[in-house]
Amino acid sequence: MLGAGGPSSVDPYYENASYIVLVGRSLNAAMGHVRRHAAARERGVKTVVVDPRALNIAFSSVEWVPTIPGTDTAFLMAMAYVIINEGLYDVHLVKRYTNAPMLVKPDGTPPGGKEVGVEGDYVAWDAADNAPAPLDKAKDPALVLSEEARQRVGGARTVWELFVERVSKYPPDVAAKITGVPADTIVRIARWFAAARGVI
Repeated sequence: MLGAGGPSSVDPYYENASYIVLVGRSLNAAMGHVRRHAAARERGVKTVVVDPRALNIAFSSVEWVPTIPGTDTAFLMAMAYVIINEGLYDVHLVKRYTNAPMLVKPDGTPPGGKEVGVEGDYVAWDAADNAPAPLDKAKDPALVLSEEARQRVGGARTVWELFVERVSKYPPDVAAKITGVPADTIVRIARWFAAARGVI
């Protein structure tokens, strides 16, 4: 997302950011980003650079978190572990603006609406009606299914349940051994990121 020629719609939202985590990326390659980031820092925005390399920006007023090369995903999964297990995520955002409530069959494919008696290609469990519903029309899409609901949709699970299961393999102490980043550093960055509603 940093560099020349990319769509402007994926630029970091520096104007409203209060905490920025750059993972394996440098601002050095794109002068527009450097200027916008400098203006954000003048407003007091905190920036963390997670990268094996000590990039030029790492010598400025940002926190440099050196990692073992190729371990970015473990670092991010450990952040997610902290945010989920400490209840620091925005439930409304997760339900309404992600695919987290979407149902996935045991074979890894989404059930079509016809399979569960509703319209549409993507289905969620609507807790308000205690029934399956099109993902975009569910009044209260469930992130976690009851056993009764799961049986009614052929053993499907939500994307959220699958994500939480995967994240559970990366508590900070495990990720620390993989990434070389101390567990307490991962926890601190995850908590600050969640509290500041930051951007990665």
